[in-house]
Amino acid sequence: MTRTVLILSLILLNFASCFIEDIYLMARPPITGQKAAFTLRADRPFAVPGTETEISQTTPQSPPSAVSFRAGEAVVPFLKEIDERDQRLIHALEAQRAEALFRESPLVLFVNIWMVVFLGFFFFVLPKGGYRRSVSHPLLLSLLILHGLILKAILLFTALPVESLPLVLLPLLVVALNQGRVTAVGTLLVGVVLATLFMGRSWDLLGSSLVVGLTAVMLAPRNLRLRSAILPCILISMVHAFFLILLQLDWSAIARLPHPGDGWNMAVLKNMAAHPWATQSAWALLGGASSGALALLLLPLLKAGRTVGSTITLRRYADLDQPLLKRLFTEAPGTYQHSMNVAYLAQAAGDAIGANPLLLRIGAYFHDIGKIQQPGGYIENQLNGVNLHDTLDPYESIEIITGHVKHGLRIAREARLPKDIIDLVQQHHGTQAIDYFFHKALKLKPKGSVRAGDFRYAGPKPQSIEAALLMIADAVEAASRSLKSPGRESFEKLVRFIVVKRIADSQFSECVLDTRDIDAIIHSVVDALEAAFHSRVRYPWQQAPSPPSKAGN
Repeated sequence: MTRTVLILSLILLNFASCFIEDIYLMARPPITGQKAAFTLRADRPFAVPGTETEISQTTPQSPPSAVSFRAGEAVVPFLKEIDERDQRLIHALEAQRAEALFRESPLVLFVNIWMVVFLGFFFFVLPKGGYRRSVSHPLLLSLLILHGLILKAILLFTALPVESLPLVLLPLLVVALNQGRVTAVGTLLVGVVLATLFMGRSWDLLGSSLVVGLTAVMLAPRNLRLRSAILPCILISMVHAFFLILLQLDWSAIARLPHPGDGWNMAVLKNMAAHPWATQSAWALLGGASSGALALLLLPLLKAGRTVGSTITLRRYADLDQPLLKRLFTEAPGTYQHSMNVAYLAQAAGDAIGANPLLLRIGAYFHDIGKIQQPGGYIENQLNGVNLHDTLDPYESIEIITGHVKHGLRIAREARLPKDIIDLVQQHHGTQAIDYFFHKALKLKPKGSVRAGDFRYAGPKPQSIEAALLMIADAVEAASRSLKSPGRESFEKLVRFIVVKRIADSQFSECVLDTRDIDAIIHSVVDALEAAFHSRVRYPWQQAPSPPSKAGN
């Protein structure tokens, strides 16, 4: 539902942004002496016949019989008192745009819808090609809406040239919000095409937006801070400026410039500085700086908004009286107790490295919910000491063991659990091998007939820190039950072995865990185990009776 609302909002807002000035001019024609309600811009290259005074002041770069405007250039600035010249320009521009409104609105609507369809297709095919990063579609749609609103507000209420717009704000935020550079490319393509529809419909503007945007995708820092943003924004601005120089520069005029030996004078340098390519390049430098500044300003707000929204959603599932958890408690009591213990360990590890402890706790509650499909197939629910798998073929056993992830996904989706929890249900075993049944099959089946891949979970591997922590906590809790002599030394040996084994199996290759995180995880889990297995003073009735004293001689 949320995604549908965001898609419709993106299409309608962008469509309205393309024609809002035209509709306003038709509804309320401007009057001489009135202040302009917004900046009126040329939406494509535009020229009107000039007056005698304007013709006398023309430069070699503009036609001698017309006043010209580039696509996106301000014709009448915001709050300017409209004079006769402005009125003449407005009438000429209004006639052009009124005709385009009815001729082009179906095309603009089609492009808006098509770009949103392309975005959905892009995100659909990425996992098919092996791209495993988990992305938030509502977040990306919200960023596209925010990007469009910011650009349109600057165009309407300032007279800044389009070169100074924060064109790379979108890729900077997508990368900084950990959505991935490949995701940033697809989002950028959609954002650039949609924005070009209302910024100014020209190939030059579309080309420069794509070049500078793709540069930002390559250079955007993952951890966006003031110090880390300065150099990338400078380089992005320089690429933008250089592109505009190549786009606008008249190379034949450069060839006619005097050589240094012929003597350069201030007039020549002044003419070069006043050339449009020089001023546009200067504005491009401002555009890179404004993009970085806006990204730094908006990033904490976006992160806080995501955290608040996620927390409100997750807290609905923190109650142990949830029908699904009550069903787990009734039908698979051993799994229920295991899940509570995993939640304790996972939350301790999450607190140690700054992960989301609420998501970890609730994800642990539901991570094995699929076991209610066949509770007796799992050791923690075999309370009578009879192991079902002793009588089953290894392939039948592996179908039951790995099946709890598939069943868990189905149950979680039917219960409409949040996507973050569903991801943890799916990823908490990654693509791990189930060694016990693999070795059992090697003993029972003909040599060469057993494939190791048949005894692995389907995955995917953990895509987030929370999924990796849940994988560790799940394995540690289960293994700790088999320790003969629980103690800190044995706990540390166990936890370290489990973590190292998963690293060697590349289970954490698709999420971000550095060595400091791993060290903190091990110590926090060991501390939590030690607290859980704490010793108690034996009560008098638990103590063995003391032997009777011998009678004296």
